[in-house]
Amino acid sequence: MRKTTAIGSALLTATALVLGGGAAASAASATSANVSDPSGLYFFDAARNVVAHYPTPPAGCTPVPSTATLHAAWGAGFSRFQFFNTADCTGSFTVLDTLRSYSAERFKSFVPIS
Repeated sequence: MRKTTAIGSALLTATALVLGGGAAASAASATSANVSDPSGLYFFDAARNVVAHYPTPPAGCTPVPSTATLHAAWGAGFSRFQFFNTADCTGSFTVLDTLRSYSAERFKSFVPIS
C-alpha cells in the first residue's frame, strides 16, 4: 500500500509540474521539463521533488542523483535501465523498467537499454 501511494504521489507530482509550467533543472540534466512535451526520464527525491530530468536517453553511463528515491519515464525511447551500485557502471546491476521506487543512494549510476 505504501509503495503504491508513493508511486501515485510521484505521478501526480510529475503531472502537476508539467501542467504547472515545468520542473527545476538539476546539475545532472541541465534541462527542465517542457510543458509541450513532458516525456523523458524524471528522478524524484523522497519529498517528490524533481531532482533530474532527461528529455532523451543519455548516452552511456550516467550518475543517479544521490537523493533520488524514484524514477518515472515515458516516451522519448525510454523502456528499461541497468542500475549499478558503482559510479562507473561496472559490476553487477539491476534491470528496472520505467517506474520504480528505491532508497536514496541505493544506485550510483545507470545505463538506458532497449
